[in-house]
Amino acid sequence: MVAFSRYGTTDTTESMIGVMSPPRMEYETTIPAVRYMANHLDQMTMMFYDG
Repeated sequence: MVAFSRYGTTDTTESMIGVMSPPRMEYETTIPAVRYMANHLDQMTMMFYDG
């Protein structure tokens, strides 16, 4: 399984964060965790690049 999410600003920088796991991984836990981290990275990116 691969779960990923994009973060960043489209004008300056954009990236992805993700998790690779075996198929038996709990999807209902993994996907929200990736989204949560991407949201925080998005906020940090906005702080550094958008002022």
